[in-house]
Amino acid sequence: MIPTPGPGRVIVELAGKPMALTIEDGRALQALLLARLRESDVPDKDFLIGFTQNARPRLDTGELRIGVWLLQVFDQQLMLRYRMPAQGVSGSVYSAAVTRGPGGWEVGQVLAGIIHYRRP
Repeated sequence: MIPTPGPGRVIVELAGKPMALTIEDGRALQALLLARLRESDVPDKDFLIGFTQNARPRLDTGELRIGVWLLQVFDQQLMLRYRMPAQGVSGSVYSAAVTRGPGGWEVGQVLAGIIHYRRP
């Protein structure tokens, strides 16, 4: 049976297979992400922890969000991602790989990157 979106759940497609996500999934991912943030040495660490621990996971946009973080498929991998507001011609982006296996959810190391914006 193919999962469909409905009250209390959203659907993401990963490797051609639909995956249903709920608020409970969001809460589990939030706890794992916080643990990864606390052990990381990324820039803006305290900011990211503050916004993540005080957030409520939500599904109201048809996507799973945890505060400033968005769960999305990126390069065939499920990722939690956050783009900081632009600072001139570049901005910071943070991401962590997400997998769901037989033992439950796993969140990988939080990585920092830079996005360079095009000039008009």
